[in-house]
Amino acid sequence: MPGKTRKTNRVNDSGIPVADLDRAMALTYTAVFGAPLERTEVDGIQNALFPARDGAVGISGGLENGKSYVPGKQGARLYFGAPEIDETLRQVERAGGNLPYPKTAIGAIR
Repeated sequence: MPGKTRKTNRVNDSGIPVADLDRAMALTYTAVFGAPLERTEVDGIQNALFPARDGAVGISGGLENGKSYVPGKQGARLYFGAPEIDETLRQVERAGGNLPYPKTAIGAIR
């Protein structure tokens, strides 16, 4: 769409593979971000959906647990915004999580 302004981002959904859906729900997404997740099942795949609003800019998605969803350091990476990164990282560790990649400056991209 050259010359046109998009009202939404091209990526509109995401799926994060997890080995233990209950742990992932409680750990990072509820304890750290304070976001309640909606648990669902689609085609035998257990999901926990992030909050979303119709017409809002950005992407949503959720956590996914099933045979074809293998968590690991390979594959897609999603980046979540946080108003205060150091405090957010402390919350992750207090909740029992770990950081697979150290905090890294990415410059002013927004």
